[in-house]
Amino acid sequence: MAYLFLLRRGEYVDVVLRVSQSDLINTNTGGVSATLPAWYLENFKEDDVKLNKSSILIVKVFEYQNNSNEKIVYLTLRMQAKFDKNSQTYSYEGIPLLVGSYQNFRYEGVMLRGIIQKVGGLDQKREEKTLMVEGKMEVEEYLANKLVKGLSISDSNDRVIAKIEAVETFPAGGDKKVIKLKLKIVVEKFDDIFLYGGEETIKIGEELNLDFWNFNARVLVTGFEEVVDNKE
Repeated sequence: MAYLFLLRRGEYVDVVLRVSQSDLINTNTGGVSATLPAWYLENFKEDDVKLNKSSILIVKVFEYQNNSNEKIVYLTLRMQAKFDKNSQTYSYEGIPLLVGSYQNFRYEGVMLRGIIQKVGGLDQKREEKTLMVEGKMEVEEYLANKLVKGLSISDSNDRVIAKIEAVETFPAGGDKKVIKLKLKIVVEKFDDIFLYGGEETIKIGEELNLDFWNFNARVLVTGFEEVVDNKE
């Protein structure tokens, strides 16, 4: 009876989980999402939330390949959790839902393993938006030559989620160049927060990681604005 009582007092929350076989937070260190077998990944299918057939539902699957050709997978899991007013945290079946923690969840005969990226109630409105981001970086000349207008990043469905719209190059001494660029990126908006790739917050003065198909770059965000027309 106590178990049923706790469920009635719980609430549904969405948890963003980066699937991983390691508790390393940095996605660019080997082993975080490397060598995830296809037979394991094929279990990640979006559920019809109206069916409510499980205590955990996969409401969104986001995939892309990084510059090491490793598949990065984010799952948005919906679960009935208990909220502790004293610690201001959620828990699910005794598992603390803490951002940055490595956790295991049972889902229809599959063990979901990964690092929690975000925890939020269903009252949080989530919208897909397109941003025009301005940024700059200092890179080696060989890398500067790769950053050209039209270069893009696509997700696992071949949908473009980031595209360079304009590039300016300036000498920085030696073999280095200063690059100023404009990027059009697809993000999710939570309240006033914009998330790229399911985890990176777009903020002025902070870096944005760009995983192109054959190299990785980090750009310092100097400004951004919403694009009203989402058409390419």
